[in-house]
Amino acid sequence: MTGIWGHEEKPAEGKGTWEKERVLTLSEGMEAPMLEYRRHIHQNAELSFQETGTAQFIRDKLTAWGIQLMPGISGNSTVGILRGEKKGPCIAFRADIDALPIQEVNDLPFISQNPKVMHACGHDAHTAILLGLAQVLSQNREVLQGEVRFVFEQGEELLPGGAQPLLRDGGLEGADMVFALHVRTNMDIGKVNIQAGARSASIGSYDLTITGQGGHSGYPQRAVDPVTVAADVINAIYRIVPQRIDPQTATTVTVGYLHTDNDHSPNVISRSVNLGGSFRTTDNTLAEQITSWIEELARHICEANRCQLEFSRMIGYPATINRGREYEYVIRAAKALGYENITSDDIMGGEDFAYMLLEKPGAYFTIGARDPGDPRTGGARHSCDLYLGEACLKVGLEMLLGTYLMILQEG
Repeated sequence: MTGIWGHEEKPAEGKGTWEKERVLTLSEGMEAPMLEYRRHIHQNAELSFQETGTAQFIRDKLTAWGIQLMPGISGNSTVGILRGEKKGPCIAFRADIDALPIQEVNDLPFISQNPKVMHACGHDAHTAILLGLAQVLSQNREVLQGEVRFVFEQGEELLPGGAQPLLRDGGLEGADMVFALHVRTNMDIGKVNIQAGARSASIGSYDLTITGQGGHSGYPQRAVDPVTVAADVINAIYRIVPQRIDPQTATTVTVGYLHTDNDHSPNVISRSVNLGGSFRTTDNTLAEQITSWIEELARHICEANRCQLEFSRMIGYPATINRGREYEYVIRAAKALGYENITSDDIMGGEDFAYMLLEKPGAYFTIGARDPGDPRTGGARHSCDLYLGEACLKVGLEMLLGTYLMILQEG
Protein backbone atom coordinates (compact mmCIF):
# COMPACT_ATOMS: atom_id res chain seq x y z
CA MET A 1 0.00 0.00 0.00
CA THR A 2 1.33 3.40 -0.92
CA GLY A 3 0.20 6.95 -0.40
CA ILE A 4 -1.44 6.75 3.01
CA TRP A 5 0.37 9.91 4.06
CA GLY A 6 1.46 12.89 2.02
CA HIS A 7 5.11 13.82 1.70
CA GLU A 8 4.94 16.24 4.61
CA GLU A 9 3.21 13.65 6.83
CA LYS A 10 5.57 10.74 6.28
CA PRO A 11 6.74 9.50 9.69
CA ALA A 12 10.37 9.35 10.59
CA GLU A 13 12.10 6.00 10.74
CA GLY A 14 11.92 4.27 14.12
CA LYS A 15 14.76 4.29 16.56
CA GLY A 16 16.43 0.95 17.05
CA THR A 17 14.80 -2.33 16.11
CA TRP A 18 11.24 -3.29 16.91
CA GLU A 19 10.56 -6.97 16.36
CA LYS A 20 7.30 -8.68 15.42
CA GLU A 21 8.37 -11.73 17.37
CA ARG A 22 8.14 -9.83 20.64
CA VAL A 23 4.43 -9.18 20.13
CA LEU A 24 3.80 -12.74 18.99
CA THR A 25 5.61 -14.14 22.02
CA LEU A 26 3.75 -11.91 24.48
CA SER A 27 0.34 -12.63 22.96
CA GLU A 28 0.88 -16.35 22.45
CA GLY A 29 -2.07 -18.43 23.62
CA MET A 30 -4.48 -15.49 23.87
CA GLU A 31 -6.81 -16.53 21.04
CA ALA A 32 -8.84 -18.93 23.20
CA PRO A 33 -9.29 -16.55 26.18
CA MET A 34 -10.38 -13.69 23.91
CA LEU A 35 -12.87 -15.96 22.15
CA GLU A 36 -14.27 -16.88 25.55
CA TYR A 37 -14.56 -13.23 26.57
CA ARG A 38 -16.15 -12.14 23.31
CA ARG A 39 -18.70 -14.96 23.25
CA HIS A 40 -19.69 -14.46 26.89
CA ILE A 41 -20.25 -10.75 26.30
CA HIS A 42 -22.11 -11.42 23.04
CA GLN A 43 -24.40 -13.96 24.67
CA ASN A 44 -25.16 -11.55 27.51
CA ALA A 45 -25.58 -8.38 25.46
CA GLU A 46 -26.81 -5.31 27.35
CA LEU A 47 -28.15 -1.97 26.14
CA SER A 48 -26.44 1.39 26.59
CA PHE A 49 -26.19 2.52 30.22
CA GLN A 50 -27.64 -0.85 31.33
CA GLU A 51 -24.41 -2.88 31.06
CA THR A 52 -24.27 -3.96 34.71
CA GLY A 53 -23.44 -7.59 34.00
CA THR A 54 -20.85 -6.70 31.37
CA ALA A 55 -19.23 -4.19 33.73
CA GLN A 56 -19.07 -6.75 36.53
CA PHE A 57 -17.51 -9.31 34.17
CA ILE A 58 -14.83 -6.78 33.19
CA ARG A 59 -14.13 -5.70 36.77
CA ASP A 60 -13.87 -9.30 37.97
CA LYS A 61 -11.30 -10.07 35.27
CA LEU A 62 -9.22 -6.97 35.96
CA THR A 63 -9.25 -7.59 39.70
CA ALA A 64 -8.24 -11.22 39.22
CA TRP A 65 -5.22 -10.06 37.21
CA GLY A 66 -4.15 -7.62 39.93
CA ILE A 67 -5.17 -4.52 37.99
CA GLN A 68 -6.34 -1.61 40.12
CA LEU A 69 -9.80 -0.15 39.42
CA MET A 70 -9.84 3.63 39.29
CA PRO A 71 -12.21 5.00 41.96
CA GLY A 72 -14.87 7.56 41.16
CA ILE A 73 -15.82 6.24 37.72
CA SER A 74 -19.62 6.46 37.48
CA GLY A 75 -22.14 4.11 35.97
CA ASN A 76 -21.03 1.00 34.13
CA SER A 77 -17.77 2.41 32.79
CA THR A 78 -14.55 0.98 34.22
CA VAL A 79 -10.95 2.16 34.15
CA GLY A 80 -8.21 -0.32 35.04
CA ILE A 81 -4.75 0.93 36.01
CA LEU A 82 -1.52 -1.01 35.65
CA ARG A 83 1.79 0.57 36.64
CA GLY A 84 5.30 -0.60 35.92
CA GLU A 85 8.44 -0.17 37.99
CA LYS A 86 10.16 1.82 35.25
CA LYS A 87 9.34 5.42 34.48
CA GLY A 88 7.42 6.12 31.33
CA PRO A 89 4.28 7.64 29.79
CA CYS A 90 0.66 7.05 30.76
CA ILE A 91 -1.00 5.39 27.76
CA ALA A 92 -4.75 4.69 27.69
CA PHE A 93 -6.63 2.25 25.49
CA ARG A 94 -10.41 2.45 25.21
CA ALA A 95 -13.14 -0.06 24.30
CA ASP A 96 -16.91 0.46 24.19
CA ILE A 97 -19.07 -2.20 25.88
CA ASP A 98 -22.75 -1.63 24.97
CA ALA A 99 -25.06 -3.45 22.55
CA LEU A 100 -27.93 -2.30 20.32
CA PRO A 101 -31.74 -2.74 20.47
CA ILE A 102 -31.77 -5.34 17.68
CA GLN A 103 -33.16 -8.89 17.63
CA GLU A 104 -30.36 -11.22 16.58
CA VAL A 105 -31.12 -13.79 13.85
CA ASN A 106 -27.75 -15.58 13.66
CA ASP A 107 -27.44 -19.33 14.18
CA LEU A 108 -24.79 -19.32 16.91
CA PRO A 109 -24.27 -21.38 20.04
CA PHE A 110 -23.61 -18.08 21.84
CA ILE A 111 -26.49 -16.07 20.33
CA SER A 112 -27.71 -13.21 22.51
CA GLN A 113 -29.96 -14.48 25.28
CA ASN A 114 -31.54 -11.08 25.82
CA PRO A 115 -34.53 -10.48 23.53
CA LYS A 116 -34.11 -7.56 21.13
CA VAL A 117 -30.59 -6.83 22.37
CA MET A 118 -27.57 -7.68 20.24
CA HIS A 119 -23.90 -6.81 19.85
CA ALA A 120 -24.44 -5.74 16.25
CA CYS A 121 -21.56 -3.26 16.07
CA GLY A 122 -18.61 -5.27 17.38
CA HIS A 123 -18.30 -3.79 20.85
CA ASP A 124 -18.09 -7.32 22.23
CA ALA A 125 -14.94 -7.78 20.12
CA HIS A 126 -13.50 -4.44 21.24
CA THR A 127 -14.02 -5.39 24.88
CA ALA A 128 -12.50 -8.84 24.41
CA ILE A 129 -9.44 -7.36 22.69
CA LEU A 130 -8.86 -4.82 25.46
CA LEU A 131 -9.32 -7.52 28.10
CA GLY A 132 -6.72 -9.52 26.18
CA LEU A 133 -4.30 -6.60 26.33
CA ALA A 134 -4.92 -6.19 30.05
CA GLN A 135 -4.26 -9.88 30.66
CA VAL A 136 -1.06 -9.93 28.59
CA LEU A 137 0.43 -6.85 30.24
CA SER A 138 -0.59 -7.94 33.74
CA GLN A 139 1.22 -11.22 33.18
CA ASN A 140 4.30 -9.58 31.65
CA ARG A 141 4.88 -6.57 33.88
CA GLU A 142 8.53 -6.34 33.00
CA VAL A 143 7.34 -4.86 29.68
CA LEU A 144 5.67 -1.91 31.39
CA GLN A 145 7.10 1.59 31.50
CA GLY A 146 4.97 4.12 33.31
CA GLU A 147 1.24 3.45 33.39
CA VAL A 148 -1.35 1.76 31.17
CA ARG A 149 -5.06 2.46 31.50
CA PHE A 150 -7.73 0.11 30.23
CA VAL A 151 -10.81 2.24 29.63
CA PHE A 152 -14.11 0.39 29.19
CA GLU A 153 -16.84 2.86 28.22
CA GLN A 154 -20.57 2.46 28.72
CA GLY A 155 -23.26 3.82 26.42
CA GLU A 156 -21.38 4.72 23.25
CA GLU A 157 -24.39 3.89 21.07
CA LEU A 158 -26.85 6.22 22.79
CA LEU A 159 -26.61 10.00 22.94
CA PRO A 160 -25.17 11.74 24.87
CA GLY A 161 -22.77 8.77 25.12
CA GLY A 162 -20.45 7.53 27.83
CA ALA A 163 -17.24 9.37 26.89
CA GLN A 164 -18.05 12.74 28.43
CA PRO A 165 -18.97 11.32 31.87
CA LEU A 166 -15.74 9.32 31.80
CA LEU A 167 -13.77 12.47 31.12
CA ARG A 168 -15.61 14.38 33.87
CA ASP A 169 -14.85 11.53 36.28
CA GLY A 170 -11.13 11.90 35.52
CA GLY A 171 -10.75 8.67 33.57
CA LEU A 172 -8.07 10.22 31.35
CA GLU A 173 -6.66 12.71 33.82
CA GLY A 174 -2.88 12.49 33.64
CA ALA A 175 -2.90 10.31 30.51
CA ASP A 176 -0.42 11.24 27.80
CA MET A 177 -2.18 9.51 24.90
CA VAL A 178 -5.34 7.51 24.22
CA PHE A 179 -6.03 4.96 21.47
CA ALA A 180 -9.07 3.02 20.27
CA LEU A 181 -9.90 0.60 17.48
CA HIS A 182 -13.10 -0.49 15.76
CA VAL A 183 -13.81 -3.67 13.79
CA ARG A 184 -15.12 -3.42 10.23
CA THR A 185 -16.90 -6.15 8.28
CA ASN A 186 -16.31 -4.43 4.94
CA MET A 187 -12.56 -4.95 5.32
CA ASP A 188 -10.71 -8.28 5.33
CA ILE A 189 -9.01 -9.68 8.41
CA GLY A 190 -5.35 -8.71 8.28
CA LYS A 191 -6.03 -5.30 6.78
CA VAL A 192 -6.14 -2.14 8.87
CA ASN A 193 -6.99 1.49 8.25
CA ILE A 194 -4.91 4.16 9.95
CA GLN A 195 -5.08 7.69 8.56
CA ALA A 196 -4.79 11.30 9.60
CA GLY A 197 -7.85 13.51 9.55
CA ALA A 198 -11.52 12.77 10.18
CA ARG A 199 -12.27 9.10 10.86
CA SER A 200 -15.92 9.50 11.83
CA ALA A 201 -18.52 12.20 11.32
CA SER A 202 -20.09 14.82 13.53
CA ILE A 203 -23.71 13.74 13.89
CA GLY A 204 -27.00 15.24 14.94
CA SER A 205 -30.72 15.28 14.29
CA TYR A 206 -33.61 17.70 13.91
CA ASP A 207 -37.39 17.51 14.31
CA LEU A 208 -40.03 19.98 13.19
CA THR A 209 -43.79 20.23 13.23
CA ILE A 210 -45.66 22.41 10.73
CA THR A 211 -49.19 23.41 11.77
CA GLY A 212 -51.71 24.87 9.37
CA GLN A 213 -55.50 24.65 9.34
CA GLY A 214 -57.21 21.38 8.56
CA GLY A 215 -60.21 21.10 6.34
CA HIS A 216 -62.21 19.29 3.68
CA SER A 217 -60.48 18.33 0.45
CA GLY A 218 -63.41 19.68 -1.52
CA TYR A 219 -62.81 23.16 -0.09
CA PRO A 220 -59.02 23.65 0.04
CA GLN A 221 -59.41 27.44 -0.02
CA ARG A 222 -60.84 27.25 3.49
CA ALA A 223 -57.82 25.35 4.84
CA VAL A 224 -54.09 25.99 5.19
CA ASP A 225 -52.52 22.78 3.92
CA PRO A 226 -49.30 21.97 5.84
CA VAL A 227 -48.47 19.08 3.50
CA THR A 228 -47.59 21.35 0.59
CA VAL A 229 -45.54 23.51 2.97
CA ALA A 230 -43.72 20.42 4.23
CA ALA A 231 -42.90 19.51 0.62
CA ASP A 232 -41.30 22.94 0.14
CA VAL A 233 -39.35 22.54 3.39
CA ILE A 234 -38.06 19.12 2.35
CA ASN A 235 -36.89 20.48 -1.00
CA ALA A 236 -35.10 23.31 0.79
CA ILE A 237 -33.42 20.88 3.21
CA TYR A 238 -32.06 18.79 0.37
CA ARG A 239 -30.57 21.88 -1.29
CA ILE A 240 -28.44 22.72 1.75
CA VAL A 241 -25.53 20.38 0.98
CA PRO A 242 -25.05 21.17 -2.72
CA GLN A 243 -25.68 24.91 -2.37
CA ARG A 244 -24.13 25.87 0.97
CA ILE A 245 -21.35 23.41 1.83
CA ASP A 246 -17.92 22.97 0.26
CA PRO A 247 -18.18 19.82 -1.90
CA GLN A 248 -14.81 18.69 -0.54
CA THR A 249 -16.35 18.39 2.95
CA ALA A 250 -18.12 15.07 3.41
CA THR A 251 -21.66 15.99 4.52
CA THR A 252 -25.11 14.42 4.36
CA VAL A 253 -28.47 15.88 5.39
CA THR A 254 -31.50 13.60 5.19
CA VAL A 255 -35.21 13.54 5.93
CA GLY A 256 -35.83 10.28 7.76
CA TYR A 257 -39.55 10.44 8.59
CA LEU A 258 -42.72 12.26 7.59
CA HIS A 259 -46.11 12.00 9.34
CA THR A 260 -49.39 13.87 9.27
CA ASP A 261 -52.23 13.84 11.77
CA ASN A 262 -54.49 12.39 9.08
CA ASP A 263 -55.16 8.69 9.65
CA HIS A 264 -55.58 7.55 6.02
CA SER A 265 -58.61 9.70 5.22
CA PRO A 266 -58.41 10.71 1.54
CA ASN A 267 -60.87 13.58 1.82
CA VAL A 268 -59.19 15.31 4.77
CA ILE A 269 -56.65 18.12 4.64
CA SER A 270 -54.27 17.60 7.54
CA ARG A 271 -53.84 20.15 10.28
CA SER A 272 -50.18 19.30 11.04
CA VAL A 273 -47.14 17.55 9.62
CA ASN A 274 -44.19 16.23 11.61
CA LEU A 275 -40.89 15.49 9.90
CA GLY A 276 -37.29 15.08 10.88
CA GLY A 277 -33.98 13.54 10.04
CA SER A 278 -30.27 13.70 10.62
CA PHE A 279 -27.03 15.22 9.43
CA ARG A 280 -23.45 14.01 9.31
CA THR A 281 -20.36 16.03 8.49
CA THR A 282 -16.60 15.73 8.91
CA ASP A 283 -16.36 19.45 9.75
CA ASN A 284 -17.15 20.03 13.43
CA THR A 285 -17.77 23.73 12.81
CA LEU A 286 -20.81 22.88 10.64
CA ALA A 287 -22.83 20.98 13.26
CA GLU A 288 -24.68 23.97 14.68
CA GLN A 289 -24.75 25.75 11.33
CA ILE A 290 -26.59 22.97 9.50
CA THR A 291 -29.47 22.80 11.96
CA SER A 292 -29.65 26.60 12.04
CA TRP A 293 -30.03 26.64 8.27
CA ILE A 294 -32.79 24.01 8.46
CA GLU A 295 -34.68 26.03 11.06
CA GLU A 296 -34.21 29.30 9.18
CA LEU A 297 -35.44 27.85 5.89
CA ALA A 298 -38.40 26.10 7.49
CA ARG A 299 -39.42 29.21 9.43
CA HIS A 300 -39.36 31.47 6.37
CA ILE A 301 -41.36 28.97 4.31
CA CYS A 302 -43.92 28.52 7.08
CA GLU A 303 -44.31 32.27 7.58
CA ALA A 304 -44.85 32.76 3.86
CA ASN A 305 -47.58 30.13 3.87
CA ARG A 306 -49.46 31.06 7.07
CA CYS A 307 -48.22 28.05 9.04
CA GLN A 308 -46.71 27.73 12.52
CA LEU A 309 -43.41 25.99 13.17
CA GLU A 310 -42.07 24.07 16.15
CA PHE A 311 -38.40 23.12 15.83
CA SER A 312 -35.95 21.12 17.94
CA ARG A 313 -32.46 19.80 17.37
CA MET A 314 -30.00 17.35 18.90
CA ILE A 315 -26.29 17.94 18.33
CA GLY A 316 -24.56 14.62 18.81
CA TYR A 317 -20.94 13.52 18.79
CA PRO A 318 -18.27 15.59 17.06
CA ALA A 319 -16.16 14.10 14.30
CA THR A 320 -13.36 11.80 15.44
CA ILE A 321 -10.18 13.35 14.04
CA ASN A 322 -6.64 12.02 14.08
CA ARG A 323 -5.18 15.50 14.33
CA GLY A 324 -1.68 14.95 15.72
CA ARG A 325 1.09 12.55 14.78
CA GLU A 326 0.27 9.82 17.30
CA TYR A 327 -1.44 7.79 14.57
CA GLU A 328 2.04 7.19 13.15
CA TYR A 329 2.82 4.87 16.08
CA VAL A 330 -0.08 2.72 14.91
CA ILE A 331 1.11 2.83 11.30
CA ARG A 332 4.57 1.69 12.29
CA ALA A 333 3.16 -1.08 14.46
CA ALA A 334 1.03 -2.35 11.55
CA LYS A 335 4.05 -2.29 9.26
CA ALA A 336 6.18 -4.19 11.75
CA LEU A 337 3.44 -6.78 12.22
CA GLY A 338 2.89 -7.22 8.49
CA TYR A 339 -0.68 -5.89 8.36
CA GLU A 340 -1.63 -3.95 5.24
CA ASN A 341 -2.72 -0.38 5.89
CA ILE A 342 -5.34 0.62 3.32
CA THR A 343 -6.88 4.02 2.66
CA SER A 344 -10.60 4.36 3.30
CA ASP A 345 -13.37 6.93 2.98
CA ASP A 346 -15.69 4.91 5.23
CA ILE A 347 -15.92 7.71 7.78
CA MET A 348 -19.57 8.75 8.08
CA GLY A 349 -20.42 6.75 11.18
CA GLY A 350 -20.68 8.42 14.58
CA GLU A 351 -18.21 7.76 17.41
CA ASP A 352 -17.94 9.43 20.80
CA PHE A 353 -14.24 8.58 21.10
CA ALA A 354 -14.11 11.99 19.40
CA TYR A 355 -14.46 13.63 22.82
CA MET A 356 -11.38 11.82 24.09
CA LEU A 357 -9.29 12.94 21.13
CA LEU A 358 -10.41 16.51 21.77
CA GLU A 359 -8.97 16.18 25.29
CA LYS A 360 -5.88 14.06 24.68
CA PRO A 361 -3.44 13.21 21.88
CA GLY A 362 -4.01 9.79 20.41
CA ALA A 363 -5.48 7.95 17.46
CA TYR A 364 -8.49 5.99 16.25
CA PHE A 365 -8.12 3.18 13.72
CA THR A 366 -10.06 0.25 12.30
CA ILE A 367 -9.28 -3.41 11.69
CA GLY A 368 -10.85 -5.85 9.26
CA ALA A 369 -13.30 -8.46 10.55
CA ARG A 370 -14.35 -10.03 7.24
CA ASP A 371 -13.17 -13.57 6.52
CA PRO A 372 -12.84 -13.91 2.72
CA GLY A 373 -13.69 -17.60 3.06
CA ASP A 374 -16.92 -17.02 4.98
CA PRO A 375 -19.54 -14.81 3.27
CA ARG A 376 -21.49 -14.53 6.53
CA THR A 377 -18.81 -12.18 7.86
CA GLY A 378 -19.42 -9.47 5.26
CA GLY A 379 -22.68 -8.15 6.69
CA ALA A 380 -23.31 -4.57 7.70
CA ARG A 381 -22.76 -3.27 11.20
CA HIS A 382 -25.98 -2.50 13.08
CA SER A 383 -27.72 -5.35 11.24
CA CYS A 384 -29.52 -8.31 12.85
CA ASP A 385 -27.19 -10.81 11.17
CA LEU A 386 -23.79 -9.24 11.85
CA TYR A 387 -21.35 -12.14 12.00
CA LEU A 388 -17.74 -11.37 12.88
CA GLY A 389 -14.73 -13.24 11.63
CA GLU A 390 -13.27 -13.91 15.07
CA ALA A 391 -9.68 -14.06 13.85
CA CYS A 392 -9.87 -10.27 14.03
CA LEU A 393 -9.43 -10.56 17.81
CA LYS A 394 -5.84 -11.69 17.37
CA VAL A 395 -5.15 -8.82 14.97
CA GLY A 396 -6.67 -6.32 17.39
CA LEU A 397 -4.59 -7.53 20.32
CA GLU A 398 -1.39 -7.48 18.31
CA MET A 399 -2.14 -3.97 17.04
CA LEU A 400 -2.75 -2.57 20.53
CA LEU A 401 0.25 -4.33 22.00
CA GLY A 402 2.42 -3.35 19.04
CA THR A 403 1.32 0.28 19.31
CA TYR A 404 2.20 0.32 23.01
CA LEU A 405 5.65 -1.16 22.44
CA MET A 406 6.26 1.22 19.54
CA ILE A 407 5.47 4.20 21.79
CA LEU A 408 7.89 2.96 24.43
CA GLN A 409 10.63 2.51 21.83
CA GLU A 410 10.05 5.80 20.03
CA GLY A 411 9.35 7.86 23.14
